[in-house]
Amino acid sequence: MAIYRTLKLLAVVALLPCAAAFTQTAPASSPLQLSPAFRELARASGYIFIGTVTSVLPGRLNTIATVDVTFRVEKAYRGVRRGQALTIHQWSALWNSGQRYKPGERVLLFLYPQSRLGLTSIVGEPAGRIRISASQFIFSPSQYATWFKPMSPSIDRPQLPEQRVGARQISDAVLRASRELQ
Repeated sequence: MAIYRTLKLLAVVALLPCAAAFTQTAPASSPLQLSPAFRELARASGYIFIGTVTSVLPGRLNTIATVDVTFRVEKAYRGVRRGQALTIHQWSALWNSGQRYKPGERVLLFLYPQSRLGLTSIVGEPAGRIRISASQFIFSPSQYATWFKPMSPSIDRPQLPEQRVGARQISDAVLRASRELQ
């Protein structure tokens, strides 16, 4: 009986590193290493901010059907001010193809500068739109791969449905990138 308990304990201890690989992407204290693709994403952006969707309404710019999305800017990185109510005009075909917003949704957005027609869209969709839940940013595997360099090229990490990264790490990473582009 004691031998079975010892074997169970050894099995649990041996599997702990595997469990950590499935739930952790980077230690909270280490800075995330941004990829060159992320820097291109930031470079192409006219607006970078964290905001909450306050309204989504059908609109029209001249003869173009649009969806007008208003955000309350919580954290401004480029092209906006904290506390600003920013309304973007998105071509309705993007909305129909799945680029949608819901009131109350919190996101980190990288948007192209406004076009001559007054339209904008997400840079590098889906990498330029990151969902936020509580104090964590939620990345799909493709978003995570675009944003960050692999922690260790010799380690194959499992592909999870989503990767969660703390707000402080993301904020620091975006600030570093914004400063590099100035």
